[in-house]
Amino acid sequence: MRIYSSKKFDVLIENFNLPNGKQVEKAFVRHRGSVVIAPFLGPERIILIKQYRPILLSLIHI
Repeated sequence: MRIYSSKKFDVLIENFNLPNGKQVEKAFVRHRGSVVIAPFLGPERIILIKQYRPILLSLIHI
């Protein structure tokens, strides 16, 4: 069931079957697509940048 739609993403609620046989209802975001560029310094070294995401903080308080 679609809860919200915008140009960039949709919010949906659907039922999922877990490996243990239980069925659960989960809300999730379906995004139209994005790109990530990850700079690797070597086989086991990657540069990460901390990025503030206010939407995640507001969802925690719902």
